[in-house]
Amino acid sequence: MRREGLYSAGLARIRLQVKEGALERLSGKPGRPQGQVSTEVYNAGPIYWAAVNAIQELNAKVEGKNSEIAALRAQNRSMEQRLAAREKLLAPQVDTAVLGGGR
Repeated sequence: MRREGLYSAGLARIRLQVKEGALERLSGKPGRPQGQVSTEVYNAGPIYWAAVNAIQELNAKVEGKNSEIAALRAQNRSMEQRLAAREKLLAPQVDTAVLGGGR
């Protein structure tokens, strides 16, 4: 067992934990543990459908935001193209002004 990394001190600790756990489980009252609700008392149907409806609403919002983002990206591309065209028009004027020919 030493070859596998198990030593007598470790085994003693494991035995003690198992014994404590078994005693703890056996010391309680039989039946359903306190704090748990049976399915007869708790009807999860309305909560399930409320969650489904909330998820659908959130998905609709996300789809709206995605379409808005797509429109903004298209607008950005268009503006970048317009800027590039204007920069091409202004480039010769800037070059001549820098070289002193624009006086």
